[in-house]
Amino acid sequence: MNEQIRLIPVEETTRGGNIHSTPKYNDARSVYARASSVGSREFFDSLRAGIELSARFEVWRAEYRDEKLVQWHGNEYRVVRTYHNDAHQTVELICEKLRGR
Repeated sequence: MNEQIRLIPVEETTRGGNIHSTPKYNDARSVYARASSVGSREFFDSLRAGIELSARFEVWRAEYRDEKLVQWHGNEYRVVRTYHNDAHQTVELICEKLRGR
């Protein structure tokens, strides 16, 4: 784990039948992660589903608290899916880059 990222929790509220997500930047935490790109197959499969996966972050399982946003190198990413690797005690966060954030 050689990159520092910020994990940002999100508060979800329901108004008028719609779910609204509000980032809680004041509650963000810095953790170390291993950053990499997503595989080409996963990237192209996600495009067919209308999502552009662009980054993968591996963090220690004990440090991940179900945050939905990641900040890294001045960019913000939404966690689309997680993969728990029990053998290594890590969680992979598969993310899409948010535009304009």
